[in-house]
Amino acid sequence: MVCFLFAGAYYSQSQTVPEGVLVGAVLYSPFEYRRAWDENRQSFPIGADLIQQFNTGLNATLGPNPAGGLWVDGSYEADYHFFTFDLYAGLSDRTTFHFQIPYFRSQVRQRVAIFAPPPLAGVIEAQLEALDIRDETLNARGWGDAHLWLYHNYIDSDHWRLTAGLGWRSALLASTYRQNTEKLNVGTRESEALLLNHYSQFQILNNLRMNYRFELQAFLPGKRDAFQPGLGVVNVKHRPGHYLTHELDAEATWFSDRISTKFGIWYRDEGRSRIDGVRDATGKDYLWHKYALAYSGLTDYNLGKLPLPFFVELRYWDLKRARNTRAYADSYWELWLAVPLWSR
Repeated sequence: MVCFLFAGAYYSQSQTVPEGVLVGAVLYSPFEYRRAWDENRQSFPIGADLIQQFNTGLNATLGPNPAGGLWVDGSYEADYHFFTFDLYAGLSDRTTFHFQIPYFRSQVRQRVAIFAPPPLAGVIEAQLEALDIRDETLNARGWGDAHLWLYHNYIDSDHWRLTAGLGWRSALLASTYRQNTEKLNVGTRESEALLLNHYSQFQILNNLRMNYRFELQAFLPGKRDAFQPGLGVVNVKHRPGHYLTHELDAEATWFSDRISTKFGIWYRDEGRSRIDGVRDATGKDYLWHKYALAYSGLTDYNLGKLPLPFFVELRYWDLKRARNTRAYADSYWELWLAVPLWSR
């Protein structure tokens, strides 16, 4: 069990555990979608643009609403709870196999209000139905995309620790709900992807180090169910744009390596997707600040104060920029817990 040192102390960037060690972990992430933030840090109700466009079209063809209000109003809210399960198996002192899969619970609440005389109300309602917009409450639970990784720590010196990873992301085990999959499960892209990863860790002082992570997710062509007005749910060709992620943080340890604190930045560039032969107009990118507070139980385990070592980390993410897209959350938190399951 003492080999758990590397699972806890180095998890954040190295992703490797010693030979013969099996480590399990779970990450809990709650998301509440209420409003959306644009790149200028302005917030809007989710779906506000679509409602405004629809009302503009109605007013242009039908004239002002006799009731004096909007033709159409509504709201969109969602709650997601993700439990991401990890399993790390040390194949050698430098090579680790990693399996990851998220489990989710979700509820989506969509409300529509139509302010129009009865004959027109029915016409408007039919038009909204054709756009998959209706009064509904959707509840679901299931699995997201599975990730399989093989990490190799190719340099491990007093100051440098470098690890390369090769992986695969698969929607084979993911739960699907036809046209409601995107509303209910944001943990799947319904397309296979090749994963490349690299971790760099530089020890600046005895209790201070810099961590840098680079990751590329290159999606392969696939198919997905999509809703198209007038046709309903159809299965179309789909190729998500790439994910290119950079994460840099400074990590300090305190109280004989029991406590660690981090501050970092997380940046992701998302390439343009192609759905049914049509490519998105632009790509997207996000910039977040990350703050983390962690506890490693190794020191107290070695002193006989704990029956089992464990590692826990609380992270807080703060959105700084979302370009060419509306971000549905400007901040959220995560709780990560890892424990050794077996050691030979």
